Amino acid sequence: MNKKILSIVFMTQVIGIAMTSLGTTQTFSEEVDDDWWWAGDIEIITEPIHHLGDVGIGSSSTGMFSGHGADRFLTLLGTNTASLELVGRRTSGGIGKIDFGYINPNVIPINPIQIATISGMRRTGDLGELRFFINDGDDLQEIMTIKDGNVGIGHTNPQYPLHVKSLPGEGILVEADGRNTQIQLEVADDDYGFLDLGGGTNIRGGGRTSEFSGSIRLAGGSDIAEPFDIQENDQVEPGMVVCIDSENPGDLKVTNKAYDRCVAGVISGAGGVKPGLILNQDDIFSGEHQVALAGRVYGYCDASYGSIQPGDLLTTSPTIGHAMKVTNYEKAQGAIIGKAMTRLDEGMDLVLILVNLQ
Repeated sequence: MNKKILSIVFMTQVIGIAMTSLGTTQTFSEEVDDDWWWAGDIEIITEPIHHLGDVGIGSSSTGMFSGHGADRFLTLLGTNTASLELVGRRTSGGIGKIDFGYINPNVIPINPIQIATISGMRRTGDLGELRFFINDGDDLQEIMTIKDGNVGIGHTNPQYPLHVKSLPGEGILVEADGRNTQIQLEVADDDYGFLDLGGGTNIRGGGRTSEFSGSIRLAGGSDIAEPFDIQENDQVEPGMVVCIDSENPGDLKVTNKAYDRCVAGVISGAGGVKPGLILNQDDIFSGEHQVALAGRVYGYCDASYGSIQPGDLLTTSPTIGHAMKVTNYEKAQGAIIGKAMTRLDEGMDLVLILVNLQ
């Protein structure tokens, strides 16, 4: 099969077209000058059509070209499955490359100015990567890399589906046409993550304060809790009532007496109800058990001291880890856990409690 090679020659005024077919050369040029620059070779399988300096590949008509001085010097027209293939001529590390630039035809010698490059590179085996460069005024700067199915913006070796690397204080900005709100994601100058959702809502990492301009809805649970260490760890379970441990500052223990004014709350997690908000400062406070200090939580109660009805005040009882109905309001001052929201006529079981320490 005789393949023809199309060479494009940029000269002072026009483009010259040279075709080679197994050693036979035919030159199409309206003007020839001593100063010219080879733009490269393009392998084609159809006859080129040229008209006043413009070239069409895959078209049998020159009517689609507007002549010398048009915006398009080279047009490729193929079938629905046609493609343009760039192949590096090396057994390893092959490169297919597209350069974008411009020339000034009135300046001799002609020196093309490169403004952007797309480079396809072979790595190992059949693996490849695609790199995009742009002239930043000093040199070509790599702005995007596609490699191993990952896209890197500002990163030459992306490790995630989208891997963005920017200067501190820069990052990603998302905006919508016709809207004022912008979403900004960046690593701040002080080395912490920053997310601006617009409208006065800013989320900051690194222990910084975040601002929320609207209501916050937490759908993960129903109580406000803090983590505590509890001494009787072998008998502790969610739903038990706990109180302050005077022998271990900062810790709690399971209650075992009536009307205990050291009552602190109920261990969260019983009945499938999880904490909705956990308050903690990791570098100072820690603990294994989440204790509900406010909100709704299931807690163990003992109805042998009186049947429990919704709305009854609850306090600690002599039964380990259980609450009971308040019957002596004078003793209950400072020892109230909260109010019952479900009933318990007899025995011991879980009762839904609205925790409100008093």
